Amino acid sequence: MSRAGPLGPAILKSRAGAALVIEIEQASDLELVSLAREGDERAFEEIVRRYSPRVFRIASRFFRQRAQVEDAAQEAFLKAYIQLSSYEGRGSLEGWLARITANQCSTKNKWQVRLAVLILFVVGFIAGGLTMNLYGRRQWSPRSGGRGGFEMMLDRLNLNEDQKTQVQRNL
Repeated sequence: MSRAGPLGPAILKSRAGAALVIEIEQASDLELVSLAREGDERAFEEIVRRYSPRVFRIASRFFRQRAQVEDAAQEAFLKAYIQLSSYEGRGSLEGWLARITANQCSTKNKWQVRLAVLILFVVGFIAGGLTMNLYGRRQWSPRSGGRGGFEMMLDRLNLNEDQKTQVQRNL
């Protein structure tokens, strides 16, 4: 593979064995995937450049803090890089990346909700505001401020509305 600068031409071998010189910026998605599979970092950098706006848009639907969106996008691209060999080219690369991003964000979101439930549960027991009723269900007692105390703790976790609803259902 030839390298002629930061984003210069790359050599891609055709099925007939002939070498083709292509510009990274003009390469098709399939050519970029093929080059990235062969270890060409510039090819994957071009994939990230092309599709990072879409990946960030998807991640921002799941998380409201910029740092969380950036982490989710980075994890999605890392997962895509690791799974490049599974991309068969039947659908668009953009759709494949979108699916990976949504799945990654969904998993990360579930773990955030579970962690929030655990934190609220432990803090509730320590503060004495969360008790078990006769049926083994968790409930907030009036001595700790009732639901108001719960809402205050929930607000401090910086969750979006969907996550808050999930936490409330799980407590």
